[in-house]
Amino acid sequence: MITSARTMSVTLANGKTASAKMVTCRQKGHCFSVGYRPLICKIYPFIPIPGHDGSIAGFELGSVFDEMFHLAGLPSPCAVLEENSGELKAELSEKIGFIFRMPYFIFYFGAFRIIAQHLRARFAEQYAGDPSADYPKFFREFELLYMGGKLFSSETIRRELQSLYDALELRYGEFEI
Repeated sequence: MITSARTMSVTLANGKTASAKMVTCRQKGHCFSVGYRPLICKIYPFIPIPGHDGSIAGFELGSVFDEMFHLAGLPSPCAVLEENSGELKAELSEKIGFIFRMPYFIFYFGAFRIIAQHLRARFAEQYAGDPSADYPKFFREFELLYMGGKLFSSETIRRELQSLYDALELRYGEFEI
């Protein structure tokens, strides 16, 4: 169950608006009885990243906090992530790969990668590899910046999303986002 969400919207040069929800969940992985779970929850702990051709080019960690633990050199609180990652990636590729035949999904999963790269850079810039870092304090500050949309330049994100859209439009033609 999603307990809070913030919508991030970016209008591209062609007038199309891409929107994504940044969400916080307090179920700690025990949400299996919930009747409706968003796609992000169903495919956790990985996000498949498509190539422009619709293939699965790789995977990103499915939550900003998993990424932070990884970059900090700390074990993830997600036991599934630590123990079965290869198995999960293979299963996810088999079950969800078909959606990457549609440019809409390629765009949004590609957008996830763009945002994840900016979050990773911000984290590495301030704390990764610093053994004296106060990680609990950083996690609190990072969450406030993340949910407030202040971790990266919106203009940089807009330019990168425009570039992604343009590349997909060349391959698939104009599409809605």
